[in-house]
Amino acid sequence: MMASPSIQKLRPLSNGALIGLVSAGGPSSKERYELGVKELERRGFRVIAPLDPTEFYARYDHGFASGSIARRTSALMELVENPEVELLLSVRGAYGSLDILPNLDFEKIKRAGKTLVALSDITALLVNFLRLAQIPSIHGPSLASAFADSATSSDDRESVDRLLQMLQDPSYRPEHALQVVREGSGRGPILAGNLTMFQCLLGTPWDIDYSGHILVLEEVGESPYRIHRAFTQLKLAGKLNKLSGLVIGRFARCETKQGPAVEDVLQMLKDEMLRDTNFPILKGLEMGHWGKNLPMPLGCQAEISGNTLRLLESPLGAV
Repeated sequence: MMASPSIQKLRPLSNGALIGLVSAGGPSSKERYELGVKELERRGFRVIAPLDPTEFYARYDHGFASGSIARRTSALMELVENPEVELLLSVRGAYGSLDILPNLDFEKIKRAGKTLVALSDITALLVNFLRLAQIPSIHGPSLASAFADSATSSDDRESVDRLLQMLQDPSYRPEHALQVVREGSGRGPILAGNLTMFQCLLGTPWDIDYSGHILVLEEVGESPYRIHRAFTQLKLAGKLNKLSGLVIGRFARCETKQGPAVEDVLQMLKDEMLRDTNFPILKGLEMGHWGKNLPMPLGCQAEISGNTLRLLESPLGAV
């Protein structure tokens, strides 16, 4: 197993912390944004948002994004450089974050030592907070998803509770009992996010080496053939050859009216595409869109043993 890259250990999130709201991708509705802010404030946190994520909702002034490339970049860097901000929390995923990567100052991000919590399209930023700043970013709930629904949904409330536990308790070591697709054991740092976004990073300067990692994937709204195509491209690019493990999260709303289903694609993945590898494969992790979205800290050591995915390392330093 390849040794994991060294990561910065985060400071535990303090009670009443100032949380910076990141709008790197698509805009949010005013209703869901306000619900998410209300939940953070109910839990005793304060918020700051240098870019209004609702201004261009249902509009296309900046294509599909919540602001221009320059404005989204400057807003994120403003939060990074604000010494009072302890955590960067994505307002939502949605398409649009990939284009700000060339403009981000990852040296400043590294010096600031703040993590980013996000999901979906923002995988592009999560991967590079880890790769270029050695910060254990977290694939997890966003403001306008789980935080907004926390008061009415037990799944979303648990997602938020688990995230805050991960950010505040250095002893927290979650483990997940899953379904075995292929038996085995493996250990390595977690690399988690959206399948399509990992595909989008291929061939760019912001791609990452998967070797030795436990790759944890989710997807939403993609036809099974597109999922098969994405896995095929990752395989042909050599990304799946040296994993320590593969964990499949929720592939939500990826149904088809005819032809192979997602479960068939996973079977093809095991029997055909990955037949020359021997790392363990699990499925059924409650992570992703439209349901419980348990936090996955990129860069932190984990292990697969039997049917269990177990976190071995906290993203937090000792108190």
